Amino acid sequence: MSVCNRMPSARVLTLLLLLTLEILHNKAICPRGTHLDKLKFSLVRTCQRSDMPAIAYKNAFTLEDCMREAKLARGLAFNFGTRIRSKQMVEGSDAFAILLTRLQQITRPNSTHNNENRQSVWQQPEQHFNCHILACPENNTMRSLVNDSRYDFYSLYGEPIATRNYTCIPQVGLFQLQVSPTSFVNATRHCRNATDVGGVAMLAHVASALRTDGFAALLRSYNEAARQQRERQHTLAYVGLHFNRSYSSENIVYRNMESEPLHCFQYAAWAPGHPRTGDIFGNISCIAVSSENTWLTVNCERALPSICEIYTSRSDLDESSITAGTCAPKTTYIT
Repeated sequence: MSVCNRMPSARVLTLLLLLTLEILHNKAICPRGTHLDKLKFSLVRTCQRSDMPAIAYKNAFTLEDCMREAKLARGLAFNFGTRIRSKQMVEGSDAFAILLTRLQQITRPNSTHNNENRQSVWQQPEQHFNCHILACPENNTMRSLVNDSRYDFYSLYGEPIATRNYTCIPQVGLFQLQVSPTSFVNATRHCRNATDVGGVAMLAHVASALRTDGFAALLRSYNEAARQQRERQHTLAYVGLHFNRSYSSENIVYRNMESEPLHCFQYAAWAPGHPRTGDIFGNISCIAVSSENTWLTVNCERALPSICEIYTSRSDLDESSITAGTCAPKTTYIT
């Protein structure tokens, strides 16, 4: 075989070039990190902690360490304090190493004494851990906050939220079901009115199993209450995903409200046998989530309820700018 025959054809080279450009384009427009990374923790209350059950307890050397742990655990709020109680007086950062060693001994099996100690740790975790990561933030009443001079309370939702009619989906975010049916365009407008000045709300990002299942459960919960009240029930609600033709006229893509393409999230929940394409006139080009945990394409003019996602901070995560509370001094010690 001649060398010329082994050379790729111009057509193949062109296709490879286009594929490379497509990959580079997709990388450029895909977001980094999770959707929650677009929010920043804020100091909400000093000398208080939330008494809600935590999804994780950690020991952190600094406030920034606790914040990073909360992000990794998909927590929406946390308590942080540098004072931890123990039987010994130990000063300096070595206190945390000693405490961790003691906790490792507590969790070893095959010991009645260790089992008793382990139970005491989890009955009063605030005595042993200085970073308590919460699946949901406190609501407007702050009813679960208790006075505790060892801790300060931080949340991704530090600014006031105008509406009280919102739901926390644990480890996902805060959402409001707008039950008054309206078009997709009007639904986006209604979401903007869901927060006070400084806050942000938009049609909810839906591209994950946690989000899709949570929204479906939200619809089912509403329908159960509506059934008991003999009110209208709803099986579909608009979310923040709509048809948008890409730079290549042959490609049809769906994007969320921040213009991020669906393929970036590697998740979809299309209803079996349901059309997934849109057209240049906008018909069947908006997405609604169903109470059956699936997505359907609908005409954007169709009047449906909608699900808004509530944000109160849109700045990029900046660990150096987080404000420390007054009850978490820099000096670490155990009393």
